[in-house]
Amino acid sequence: MRISGLVVCGLLLAACSGVGEGDDAGEQPPHDSGTHDSGMRVEDAGSEDAGDLDDAGSPNDGGATNDAGPSSDGGVTDAGTGSDAGRPDAGTRTDGGTDAGNPCASARLCDDFERYDAGRPPAGPWSRNAVGSGTVTVDGTHAFSGSKSVHFTVDANLTNQRAYIETRSSTLFPLPGALMYGRMMVWLEEVPILSNGPHWTTIQADGPTDPLRSDAGITSATYRYGVMQHFLANYHDNTAPDCYRGSNITPPVKRWACFEWEYDTPNERLRFWLDGVAQTQLSVDHVGQGCVNAPATHPWTGPQFNVLYLGIQNYQASNIKMNYWVDDVAVGSVRQGCATSSTAH
Repeated sequence: MRISGLVVCGLLLAACSGVGEGDDAGEQPPHDSGTHDSGMRVEDAGSEDAGDLDDAGSPNDGGATNDAGPSSDGGVTDAGTGSDAGRPDAGTRTDGGTDAGNPCASARLCDDFERYDAGRPPAGPWSRNAVGSGTVTVDGTHAFSGSKSVHFTVDANLTNQRAYIETRSSTLFPLPGALMYGRMMVWLEEVPILSNGPHWTTIQADGPTDPLRSDAGITSATYRYGVMQHFLANYHDNTAPDCYRGSNITPPVKRWACFEWEYDTPNERLRFWLDGVAQTQLSVDHVGQGCVNAPATHPWTGPQFNVLYLGIQNYQASNIKMNYWVDDVAVGSVRQGCATSSTAH
């Protein structure tokens, strides 16, 4: 069945729980593992490192597979995008709210991963959340600033694999006004491509909903940006609607790119910027393009954020081993803007 130019190919995990699929997003393993660092950029003063979370009760571990969303045939086309498939939307490049002399000036949590030991997951405010073949290690293969970044991998030909870092840091949460702006610099080696996917998430934020503002029966919710050959936005809550908004924008590969996002719960709004340019195809206001298990008008009722996941969660098997690096993460309540570096490699 084709919906608005998209082939329905089963978005998210009907049977998954935690990383936004069905179960209460607030029931993730609670650990705020932030430690204060006197070094360059991690501004987090929580508790001691909580350690790793391997094969943990997670963001959506569980079975999976129905996943409905944009296919590889170009996705939706906003405002005359038919001739520019794969290219970012035209727009004005903006730097957001950062101070040119301090990339962490407006961030509640900011990390360049330089202080962590190579060959291990990052500690401080982060915990590793891995399932199956997923690996999370600090290494120096690629780095946007300094000499280190976080390297995520999942193996080919395996379904429902996860390689995430997560934070529940009390320095970050609760976010004032349930409004989250974030930035991360990313290096993707190759986009996995199958006839109908695979779909994978890279930026996920969960939490319980506000009972005074949410629609009846919606008690927890998840906002996500991810990729299904092209970028897409995805919404899930405890009623398992599996809603989406697709695009024809292909992620850059073999170079550093800047991903910025806005998750605005009070206004049920999602925004995404690629290399400082607003990607309007991925904008959501109240409702998306469609839903797998609910009417397309299902509201994107937002969470009171209490956890953030970054990395890879795939829902179908990839045709390749995925290699993905993340550096210079900044999250707060105002636009963070893209980081700059003269040493990126």
